[in-house]
Amino acid sequence: MKIAQVVPYYSPVIGGVEAICQSISEELVRRGHEVHVLTANRDHKGATRRHMECQEIINGVHVFRFRSYASIGHHALFPGILSVLRAGNYDIIHCHGYRQPQSEISALVGQWLSTPTILHIHGGFYANTIGKKIYYGLFDQLARIKILSRFNHYITLSKVDKQRLLELNIKPRAISIIGNAADPSAFIKVDTSDFIKKYGLEGKSVILYLGIMRKHKRPDLLVEALSKIVKSVPEAFLLLVGPDEGEWAMMERLGHELGVSSHFRWIGPLQGPEKHAAIECAAFLALASDEDPYPIAVLEALAHGKPILTTHVIGQAEIITQSRAGLVVAPGDVEALADAALKLLRDDKLRAEISENARHLALKSFSIDSMINEMEDLYMQLEKFGFRSSMGAG
Repeated sequence: MKIAQVVPYYSPVIGGVEAICQSISEELVRRGHEVHVLTANRDHKGATRRHMECQEIINGVHVFRFRSYASIGHHALFPGILSVLRAGNYDIIHCHGYRQPQSEISALVGQWLSTPTILHIHGGFYANTIGKKIYYGLFDQLARIKILSRFNHYITLSKVDKQRLLELNIKPRAISIIGNAADPSAFIKVDTSDFIKKYGLEGKSVILYLGIMRKHKRPDLLVEALSKIVKSVPEAFLLLVGPDEGEWAMMERLGHELGVSSHFRWIGPLQGPEKHAAIECAAFLALASDEDPYPIAVLEALAHGKPILTTHVIGQAEIITQSRAGLVVAPGDVEALADAALKLLRDDKLRAEISENARHLALKSFSIDSMINEMEDLYMQLEKFGFRSSMGAG
């Protein structure tokens, strides 16, 4: 099959959606499909004309990058995709991102060409500002009337997001729940000695934060919890890995105020072996998010056999609890966060049991093979039964 993956950003831009789109695309290529990624030539901060090729092949995936216009935060319009979609003769158009202009453009083209078009929703229902609440509300009103009906099928990451689509009048048969997968390299053990030496982590009990530092992910709460943790476990050390989107300066000030500046460090984004070494050297992964639909960092940590300390709002919270692969607390509860962290740091036996459960869960539920098997089945059903077989809105 010839498949178009339409996504706001793509490698080398770092992020969860980018990583998942790359994993899907490269595995589809490995299975013999032709995959074209259509994306913007920009990063998460809206910087345009970055030093990235307009066209290149990455691990067998054809990547087309387009200049973006009218950028508002993470939303941008890159109309250059129109000509490529029209001339591409694609069997499937797979769009990543709800409330994204390029997804709506792609759906219109798919409708015009009678090409099955999928909307893959990676969260996006949560609004943490008045502006977002107004924008999301207006968009969702339009979605109920017309917009979402242009897509043939929808992929969500959880039952919660499926329910939100049902509330927008999408037919149940037009929705599939397909969870994300861990990077296959996350299942491979790595040596951490050089990494520990490089970042001065000798003798420390590392608590890892892995991901973009955004307000709704609440890395600041980990610093607050740290002020309580180090009183009982003075060797505790918070290692923050990922790009910063405006949180670090505030966290530095908070660390000084709480007297824990020497107990945490931000080392920026890591990729490949260094990222996996960061996970491997940690006692556990900690995410204190107010909203986080399906963080890839959780899947990678599980694959490494690391316990997860997180909040019940993340997409994997239910299965983590059921599988005893981590500890889950209420969002915003610093006391509960600190208590759970201390439990994991003090109780070696408990941590070992949870680690084993985490690894087993990743192998069972979060492999790339199982995800792509479901994806291929969906593609083939849409291609076989025709363009209008599962038009979404009811």
